[in-house]
Amino acid sequence: DLAPVRHAGLDLAATWTRGAASVAAQAYVSRIADYITVYDQARVQMVPGVMNTMARSYANVDASLRGFELSASAPVRPGLALSGDLSYVRGSQDGDAARGIAAAPLAEMPALRGRARLRWDAARWFAQAEQVVTGDQNRVDASLGEAPTPGAALTNLSAGLRWHGVSLAAGVTNLFDRYVVDALSYQRDPFRTGVRVPEPGRQWFANVSWRY
Repeated sequence: DLAPVRHAGLDLAATWTRGAASVAAQAYVSRIADYITVYDQARVQMVPGVMNTMARSYANVDASLRGFELSASAPVRPGLALSGDLSYVRGSQDGDAARGIAAAPLAEMPALRGRARLRWDAARWFAQAEQVVTGDQNRVDASLGEAPTPGAALTNLSAGLRWHGVSLAAGVTNLFDRYVVDALSYQRDPFRTGVRVPEPGRQWFANVSWRY
């Protein structure tokens, strides 16, 4: 019984380059008719052994999205380059009083996210240091029980060797073993019970590939 989603939007993009350096930016705004949202409603039929009095359902409401993306890269010296990106999206939904749906931020919206990378690339050897920063997400849909998500800063390191079609790489993600929870997963069990399930901590990896 749900109506199909319809979008009406505007995108603006610009790119600047000078030699090996470049900057790209994009901003967008979108009005969404009949966005499919999740909401809680009273259970119609009880099931033995399941005590929940509320059930999750879906409904069409109008909504809006707006955000931006920014990326840049530049050489520091021969073989050494610095790059990064930044992104943000803000979503809001209109209310529907008949269904008890409040006007609120859209659920499961990613927070402000930035990334910076320093990469050294020689003929055979390469190495990269990456810093990923995620901001706090305080714009949540409280009617669904969505809770604010704290930001985090993660450091990733990797290095490797290329030789006669063989590539060896090793590294570590989340070097300082930071506690991180994902803002995009709260609706799925067991997340929607209110349990905070963190993402993996420090992880070491090694990869071998052969191109022939």
